[in-house]
Amino acid sequence: MMLDSLGETEAAKCIEDTVIRVTRENIKDLGAGRMGYSTTEVGDLVAAGLWAYQIFLMTHLNGRLHTPSVFLY
Repeated sequence: MMLDSLGETEAAKCIEDTVIRVTRENIKDLGAGRMGYSTTEVGDLVAAGLWAYQIFLMTHLNGRLHTPSVFLY
């Protein structure tokens, strides 16, 4: 991933893990036209998954928001 090559390894891992989870949990078939979601909808699922991950971390790190620097821009 580009973020990894830019030194943002933590952010890259967050995104990669979220894409894997969304693919496993939401995508029925990876074949073109058989996913059940548009490209925009898949992007929305990944963005929502990243947001949920941040909320999870915040609630489990005593209220400290654990945000890789790339998410601060």
